[in-house]
Amino acid sequence: MRSCLVIFLENIDAVRICAAVWWEAWGVDQRDIEMNEVINIEEKFSLFSDYLSPKRIEKLNGQQIILAKLKGEFVFHKHDHEDELFMVIKGQLILELKDETVVVNPGEFYTVPRGVEHKPTAKE
Repeated sequence: MRSCLVIFLENIDAVRICAAVWWEAWGVDQRDIEMNEVINIEEKFSLFSDYLSPKRIEKLNGQQIILAKLKGEFVFHKHDHEDELFMVIKGQLILELKDETVVVNPGEFYTVPRGVEHKPTAKE
């Protein structure tokens, strides 16, 4: 099964609890992280190998930029208070929506509007 490298853009407030748990699990106080620097996305992806374990690499205007490696299917879910942007760096992402299926290839992105159920999948 192939994997897919994805960048997410999500509202910081909506996922603050999850982000705090990720940082706490890594033993890092997120207040100590300097976020005004050039970020090499390939380098950041090389720092982890686990799938479906998003990593925040930056914040921007109340949003957080998250990297994730996807493999297989995720569950249908929705975000009631924010849109979610998916940008594919490598591989192919299939987003199943209620009325359509969206295929996102490297160098492309798609924004799922708030309140829309979606299921991200990285297939072979």
